[in-house]
Amino acid sequence: MAGLLGVCLLLQGCGVSDAPILFPKGPVALAERNLLFTAFAVMMIVAIPAIVLTLYFVWRYRRDGGKGAYTPDWDSSWKIESVVWLVPAAIIVVLGALVWQSTHRLDPYKELVSDKPVFRVQAVALDWKWLFLYPELGVASVNELAFPADRPLSIEITSDTVMNSLMIPALGGQIYAMAGMRSELNLLADEPGVFMGRNTMYSGDGFADQHFKAHALSGDGFSSWKDKVAEETAKLDAETYLQLHKQSTANPVTYYSAYETDLFNLILRKYSPIGGCVMLGRLTIEAIPLYSWVAMGGAAVTVCGGLAVFLLITYLRAWKVLWTDWLTSVDHKKIGIMYVVLALVMLVRGFVDALMMRAQQAIALNSEGYLPPEHFEQIFSSHGTIMIFFVAMPFLTGLINIIVPQQIGARDVAFPFLNSVSLWLTAAGAGLVLVSLVVGKFSTAGWTGYPPYSGVEFSPGVGVDYWLWALIVSGVGSTASGINFIVTIVKNRCPGMTYMRMPLFTWTALCISVLIAFAFPALTVVAAQLTLDRTLGFHFFTNGDGGNMMLFANLIWIWGHPEVYILILPAFGIFSEVVATFSRKRLFGYKSLVYATACIAILSFTVWLHHFFTMGSSANVNAVFGIATMIIAVPTGVKIFDWMFTMYRGRIEFHPSMVYTIGFMVTFVIGGVTGVLLALPPADYLMHNSTFLVAHFHNMLIPGALFGYFAGLNYWFPKAFGFKLDAKWGIRSFWFWFIGFYLAFMPLYVLGFMGMSRRMEHYADPNWQPYLIVAALGALCILCGIICIGVQLYVSAKNWGSARDVTGDPWNGRTLDWATSSPPAPYNFAVLPEVRDVDAFHDMKIHGTAYRPPAHYEDIVMPRKSGLGPVIGAMAFVLGFAFVWYIWWLVALSLVLILICIGIRACDDDTDFVMPAAEVARIEAAHLAQIAPVDMHDMRDFEPRGAASGTPLAGRA
Repeated sequence: MAGLLGVCLLLQGCGVSDAPILFPKGPVALAERNLLFTAFAVMMIVAIPAIVLTLYFVWRYRRDGGKGAYTPDWDSSWKIESVVWLVPAAIIVVLGALVWQSTHRLDPYKELVSDKPVFRVQAVALDWKWLFLYPELGVASVNELAFPADRPLSIEITSDTVMNSLMIPALGGQIYAMAGMRSELNLLADEPGVFMGRNTMYSGDGFADQHFKAHALSGDGFSSWKDKVAEETAKLDAETYLQLHKQSTANPVTYYSAYETDLFNLILRKYSPIGGCVMLGRLTIEAIPLYSWVAMGGAAVTVCGGLAVFLLITYLRAWKVLWTDWLTSVDHKKIGIMYVVLALVMLVRGFVDALMMRAQQAIALNSEGYLPPEHFEQIFSSHGTIMIFFVAMPFLTGLINIIVPQQIGARDVAFPFLNSVSLWLTAAGAGLVLVSLVVGKFSTAGWTGYPPYSGVEFSPGVGVDYWLWALIVSGVGSTASGINFIVTIVKNRCPGMTYMRMPLFTWTALCISVLIAFAFPALTVVAAQLTLDRTLGFHFFTNGDGGNMMLFANLIWIWGHPEVYILILPAFGIFSEVVATFSRKRLFGYKSLVYATACIAILSFTVWLHHFFTMGSSANVNAVFGIATMIIAVPTGVKIFDWMFTMYRGRIEFHPSMVYTIGFMVTFVIGGVTGVLLALPPADYLMHNSTFLVAHFHNMLIPGALFGYFAGLNYWFPKAFGFKLDAKWGIRSFWFWFIGFYLAFMPLYVLGFMGMSRRMEHYADPNWQPYLIVAALGALCILCGIICIGVQLYVSAKNWGSARDVTGDPWNGRTLDWATSSPPAPYNFAVLPEVRDVDAFHDMKIHGTAYRPPAHYEDIVMPRKSGLGPVIGAMAFVLGFAFVWYIWWLVALSLVLILICIGIRACDDDTDFVMPAAEVARIEAAHLAQIAPVDMHDMRDFEPRGAASGTPLAGRA
């Protein structure tokens, strides 16, 4: 927060050319800036108390040296709950009224009131230049806009190429330019001057140079400009326009004394070869990435890394063990571990992309840096794709797999084989992204792949196809996982585990599983439609033959915004588990947290349009979606305060999991504030497509998702592997991540105010470079955090004997997942537990029923291993690869093999086996023999507990 509050101080000495958003030169920009400041000030009413109280409670109620009272059973207060719900709600009501009024008043389509006539200009986005037509004068200009300073300016905008976005930061507003569609922007300059304008929407190799100067001229100055242009001999006829339409960069200012009168409307009304050999389709030797030494290095590292893993497994003679014990397993715990391993591997791959981007931007002042434009474009596209689909999704799916069945007292997920297939489909999607490093290229269209740039006309290579098939294959796996988790939680809960006794992590898993089941089909459909556009010449997303690219924007974000909460809500569940355990208290406001989780899940489907306020929707539509977006801040704020009051009067232990939680609570508030600012449509006109948006997005997902996953990794690692992770290296990793985050992304907030667009591979403004260097240093700091995680895993594995968890309950936990051994037996629970309280296992320990063996054990039916899951995943990878390269015979073969595998499984009746009661008794006896009895009066201590003995403590029935 200090970084955001310091933005104005950092820019205090800047002029309009350095920070045009903060120093506007027109009434529209001034009103938008004032709205931004007003909303920020209102949000501080909640944000500052949240941060200050969090830090105060952490200090006062720390385990070692804290002086506050300890009340471990205090878990509710209707007065506090009323305040934490009603105060944010009241603030959102105030901001909502502000949004409604300002969105209508500052609607880009609304002409400004003035006693002077409106001056009309028509703007056409081209590659990579701007064409301005002046109907009133009959002249045209390229990369220069001139208009009288004393008259309102109305710009009618379209595109004759991919989607662009026109913005003059000093004058305010921003609107998309889309082929075949007309949009409008109304502005006014306070005084004569020269202002920079640019395209803020990434549009290809020349994007960084696609800017122009807007000249607001006095009466005499504008007359001189008209005379100068009228004297030009060049005229913009059809042949000249065809030359102008060709791609070119760093275009000089050009004038035309005349143009075809109806040219703008003709451009509006405008509006695909598959070849190759039979055996290999488009796949040729040219697919090897020889175009860049950096790309060649990445390909070499990928190949050598895969080869090293292969040779290591062969050297250790571990192929049989790997296949029989892991790859073919349908045990939810082993599948979860493999998901997490996949996520950590892809984290390294995705972060290398981030490091390369930060290094490129740090040195690319007035130079091309070390990355060619196309390679830079591939890197930012693959970075987003990897981090969303193949780091965050596998990480959360892995943790849910490992923990949720144990938290609800189940022996496995509802559909164990489907769980295996889901894993291998996700791995197949990741494999397609990785193989694009070696064979061909990855997409340059960004991680959301907006058409028409992602269409075959502008991206004819294989990159977009790799992206599409990675999404389709992994998306099917994610949808299957969501359905599997829903059925597991609804149908497989143990006796007494009612919905309002489920742990918060399980609640978040249920909510995001519902989101996955509804949202991911939209992603699969939109990817399939774009594939049909590219492969078979369909027109879903072209502005002709009934198509419209806005359909893509709506569909991708109908998935995309729920996806943000799919990633964040499980982390919220982890924070709930961690803060209660390491505060030695019952979770404060359990019911409130459940209701807040459900509210967030439901509202996430109502806010997608805020991702494209600049698309040109009506003021009513923008205002409604802006208000809906802000409403989500209410239940989110409730969660922050409930976690804070869980720490209140607790005994806080600074375990790595708890430190990540505290770091999240302090940092996430900043992301929430900036999110509310971006929910204001007029403010979004200023910030859209800027680095401010990049900073906000990472402000939500790094502390909001990754910090949660790392907290869960440290918290549940002993449950999965039987020994604890080294705490010192965990703390070191946190500090590198925490400091690195602030260094990497706070400068991007500042650069957003200074007018820097995202995805620029080079730039000409020297004022930007210091901030980009700091951001690069932040990335290096985060790299150290990743290295610390690797060292933590290595040191912990090396010293596993001294860190063993023989009890299954190393943190004196509260939920059923700590009632099993570490690692758990294949069946989890020999006898299904009976639950009487939200803190089910803590309640058992308090009442002396934990670890109590039954009178006798029974046989347990378990699912049998199957090799069909990895085979289906391998064939899905081959299917995607074959589609990318148009190897049609391989497409048919892989599809047939997948169908055969499905048929074999459907006809197989021998999918279970029985574990004898004697074997169950032997496993349980070995576990209980390692647990020493303890006095129940010590249950609130911090040390691991053993079997219950002594007099039970008074507790909740």
